[in-house]
Amino acid sequence: MTLSEVPFTKTNLVSKFVLDYLHSHKLNPFFGKYPDINGLEKQSRLQIRHFSEQNRATLLKQLQFQYQGIQVKPPVIDSINSLKKKNTVTITTGHQLCLLSGPLYVIYKVVSTIKLCKIMSERSKDLNFVPVFWMATEDHDFEEISFFEFNGKKFKWNRESKNFTGELDLTGLSEVLNLFEGLLGHSQKANDVKKLISKSYRSSKNLSEATFKFLDQLFGNYGLLILDPNRKEFKRLFIPYLKNELFGLACAKGVDRLTQKLKENYDPKFTPPVNPREINLFLKHSDGRLRIVSTENGFEIKGATSGITFDDMKELLQKYPEKFSPNVLTRPLYQQVILPNICYIGGPSEVAYWLQLKDYFDSQDILFPKILLRNSALLLTQKQSRKIKKLNLKDTDLFLGETALINKHIRAISNINLDLNEFQDLLKNQFEYLSDLVEKTDHSFSGVVAAQQKKQFRGIEKLEKRLLKAQKRKLRDEVQRLSILYSNLFPEGKPQERVVNFTQFYLLLGAKFIDSLIENLDPLSKEITIIRLDC
Repeated sequence: MTLSEVPFTKTNLVSKFVLDYLHSHKLNPFFGKYPDINGLEKQSRLQIRHFSEQNRATLLKQLQFQYQGIQVKPPVIDSINSLKKKNTVTITTGHQLCLLSGPLYVIYKVVSTIKLCKIMSERSKDLNFVPVFWMATEDHDFEEISFFEFNGKKFKWNRESKNFTGELDLTGLSEVLNLFEGLLGHSQKANDVKKLISKSYRSSKNLSEATFKFLDQLFGNYGLLILDPNRKEFKRLFIPYLKNELFGLACAKGVDRLTQKLKENYDPKFTPPVNPREINLFLKHSDGRLRIVSTENGFEIKGATSGITFDDMKELLQKYPEKFSPNVLTRPLYQQVILPNICYIGGPSEVAYWLQLKDYFDSQDILFPKILLRNSALLLTQKQSRKIKKLNLKDTDLFLGETALINKHIRAISNINLDLNEFQDLLKNQFEYLSDLVEKTDHSFSGVVAAQQKKQFRGIEKLEKRLLKAQKRKLRDEVQRLSILYSNLFPEGKPQERVVNFTQFYLLLGAKFIDSLIENLDPLSKEITIIRLDC
C-alpha cells in the first residue's frame, strides 16, 4: 500500500466555505483556528471542567445497558471504564443507519475518529480519549439508507417507513442479503463478510441493533463505542434545551444571528448550508416522525389531526421527552449535551452545517466542539494503478471530470497541435489594432468591430471543438480506456467513496483493510489521500 495526496483545492469536492475554514484566516474570528493537536488538547481541558458529572453517570449507565447481550470486546470494556474518569473525553462521528455501513466514506469517518483518539492519547498522557460512533437512529429518511452498491450493482431493500429507522424491523431484508451473498463466492474473505452479516443483520430484531452489531464487529477491537441516542434517559437530560427550542426558538435565532455576522464580516453572499425552521424538532407520532409548528394558541403537528396547547406541550415534554426528536440542526446540541465531546468529525456538508451552529451553542451555554473534516480517499487496485501510469496521468488529473480528463489526454498525445490559443492571441492583437484605428477615424464603427471580433472568436472555439472531436474519433481506443477507468474510479460520475461499499475492498484485503486505513490515514490532513493497494 502506497500513498499520495491531492489538495482539496484541486478536487472540486469541497465548497469554498469549507476550504476557507481549512486554509484561510477569514473564518478564525467566528470559529477559531482549524483543529490541531494543541487546540484539541486545550478543548479537552475546557470540556473536563464543563461536562456535568450527572450527564457522565447517565452516559455510562446507558452504554452499559446498550452493550448487554453481546460479547463485549476488551478494548470496548476499556473505553467504557475509561469514561468513568473525569479526565476522559470523547471524539465523535456519526451517520444514518446505512445497510452494511453504506458507502466507503462512512468507514473513513470512523477510521478518522479512531486514529485521532490514538494520536491524542500518545500526545496527552494525562488525558483519555474515547472514539464514539453516534447512530442516527431517529432519522426517518429510509430511502437514503435503503440500498448499498457492490461491484456496480445496487442492492435495495424495498419497503416503507415513516418513523425512526432505528426501530424498523428487518422484514424482507434477508432476500436482499441472499442476493448479495450469492455474488461473494466462497473464499475465506467472502466467508468473513457472510459471518459479519450473520452476526448482525441476520440475528437482530431491528435496524438499530443490526447496525450496532455490524459496526462493533468491524471496530470493537479499536475501542469504538457505538451509541444509540434514542433513549428516554438521554432525552430527559435534554429537556431544558427542548423547552428553549419549543418556546424560545433558540436554534433559528442562533443560526440567523451567525448568518448575519458572516454576511457582514466574511461574505455578503453567504447563505446558510441548512436553513433552520422556526422550530427544529419532530414529535414521534403514530403517523410517523412529524414536524412541530408554532401557532397562536400552541402547536400544530404537521400531518396530525389535532394541535397541542402550550400547557399540554409542557406536560408532554416532562412526562414523555422520548417522543421529541431533534432535527439535523438541533441534533448536534443534543449530542454535545450527553457526551463529553471535544471534536466532531464529519464530511464537507456536515462541517458546513455544524459551523453555522456556533452562536446557537453559545446561547445554550454548551461548549461548541472542534469540527474536523473526515479523511477522504481514492482506492486504486494494482491494475488501475498500472493503467494510470501507462496513460501518463497525474494524480490531479483524476479529479478533472471525465470530459476534461479525456480532452486533456487527447491533446497531450495527439501528433498535431489542437490548441488554438496562440492563434487567438494573434487575432486579439489584430482586433486591438483595428479598435485603435476606429477610435482615431470614426468611433461609430466600434460596434461593428466588436461584433466581428466576437464572431471570429466564437468560430475559432467551434473549430477547436470540432478538431478535438475528430481527433477523439481517431484515438477512440484511448478515449474508451480512459472512460472505463474514470467510471470505475468515479461510478455514476460521483467520487468512489460516495458510492462503493467497503466490502468490495474487504474481499481483497480482509480485516487488514481496516488495519491499513487506521495505520496510514492522517485525520489532521487537509488533502484527499490516494491509496494504491498491493492487490
